[in-house]
Amino acid sequence: MKSNHVIPFSVGPRHCIGEQLARMEVFTFLVSLVQKFEFQPSPNDQDLPSIHNGSNGSIYIPGAYDVVAKAL
Repeated sequence: MKSNHVIPFSVGPRHCIGEQLARMEVFTFLVSLVQKFEFQPSPNDQDLPSIHNGSNGSIYIPGAYDVVAKAL
């Protein structure tokens, strides 16, 4: 989602020329993780923390929890 409040690669004539490459690399990395692993909550935890119990600041940070990645 585009936001006018956050501009990580700048705008105008001096924008980052590597923006497209950086976006493609992040996308490729995340897709390869999702294809090769199954992510589940830790079996030691009873339940996931509530989405409403995070901390607000300049961004919303959800509560900490453990995740187990199992290779497919």
